[in-house]
Amino acid sequence: MPYNRFYSPKTFKKSQEIILKEDEFKHLKVMRLEEGEDCEVVNGKHQLAIADIKSIQKSQAVLIVKKVIKKNPPPLNVVCIAFLKAKKLELVLEKATELSITEFWIYKAEKSEVNELKKNQIERFEKILISALKQCGRYDLPQLKFYDSIQKMPNFNGLKFYGDISEKASPFYNHLANEEPKLILIGPESGSSKKELTFFKESNFVGVKLSEFVLRAETAAIAAASLMSHASLKSSFDK
Repeated sequence: MPYNRFYSPKTFKKSQEIILKEDEFKHLKVMRLEEGEDCEVVNGKHQLAIADIKSIQKSQAVLIVKKVIKKNPPPLNVVCIAFLKAKKLELVLEKATELSITEFWIYKAEKSEVNELKKNQIERFEKILISALKQCGRYDLPQLKFYDSIQKMPNFNGLKFYGDISEKASPFYNHLANEEPKLILIGPESGSSKKELTFFKESNFVGVKLSEFVLRAETAAIAAASLMSHASLKSSFDK
């Protein structure tokens, strides 16, 4: 991670003023940056600003944008995962963000470990996404969406898969050459219910194997993210 990279949700333009407060201001203070120094600010909207630190005040820093760099949006890769304990979801969000996942759909499965997520937990998830965004150097902030059940999720316009431990399931990597948007669904630790499995089949989800072994839900999500990231990287080199 560039040591001097910060986050602001603003849309950037040259000569614009950016104000860093709270966590981002604390980060600047920890890095001991001073007035007149340059730093980088990412907005999670495919933009990076090179900025000059105009002033450092008691509770905020004022920056002036010198240059704006843009990147094209990455391929749409979605990890859909059942509610897990907060610590496990935090691990998935951090690592899968580093692996270029663009959206996280978190749903309440019939056999989920937990039935709800608290407001402070969701706020922490959002901070983890921002931290991972800065750490790994990407320009886009993944979207975080929550659903009360698999049936209440919107239709996904792309290829849809779910983690399947049955012998008939084919390896996930066999399906990744296609450049269409992709969604991989990871069920809870105790597995998806019969009702949910029926829904997958009726909704054109394809069962795929992520490993020769049975993986924990958080491991499966990270493994799927890694395979999707590798496929996207390979595709960009093959062009």
